[in-house]
Amino acid sequence: MELADGSRIAAGTVVVAAGVWSAGLAAGVGVDLPLRAQREQILLVAPGAPIKNVPVLSDLVGLQYVRPERSGELLVGNSDHSRPQWVDPDAYPGTADPQYVERAVGRFAHRFPGLPGVALSSSYAGCYDVTPDYNPIISATPVDRLFVAAGFSGHGFKISVAVGELVADLVVDGDSSHPLIPAADFRLSRFAENAPLVSPHPYAGAGQMR
Repeated sequence: MELADGSRIAAGTVVVAAGVWSAGLAAGVGVDLPLRAQREQILLVAPGAPIKNVPVLSDLVGLQYVRPERSGELLVGNSDHSRPQWVDPDAYPGTADPQYVERAVGRFAHRFPGLPGVALSSSYAGCYDVTPDYNPIISATPVDRLFVAAGFSGHGFKISVAVGELVADLVVDGDSSHPLIPAADFRLSRFAENAPLVSPHPYAGAGQMR
């Protein structure tokens, strides 16, 4: 790896795990990663009164998720990826669009009609690194001793322990050591093979989501 000052760092094995910037890094050595940056918008909602013991809720009908924040606010996220907004990860609007706020507030109010004095506190936006099947690439690449762990679509932190174990297995042994986590499921080549990874247990009755 060559740094901005011209110095170089050498390694016998490299794992590219740079989120939305992974595709650009891999392209530098001729590896094509089917990753794009998808902008996602988040709302922070003040419920109007303290609410205790709020669970993390994934609303697969309204296509939203809600979780409590330490501030007492509720974080409201989007689970509808039917019309993704692809962006440059280094240049995109950092707050929610008015049209999105209107739709999201409507869904939230429908699911939580009894909250007193609810108000929108603020919003922000970030990027998911996504693949065509919205499942990660955890895989060796055509370049010897170059591996990739990217394309987590916002879920990487929740499965980080399992991801770390699988990456370690691939680097050391070339295959998964866990009988329930086949390394082949997450192989880079599945996209060229037109064999996307899909869930064997889809959510019946859920709206359009990935």
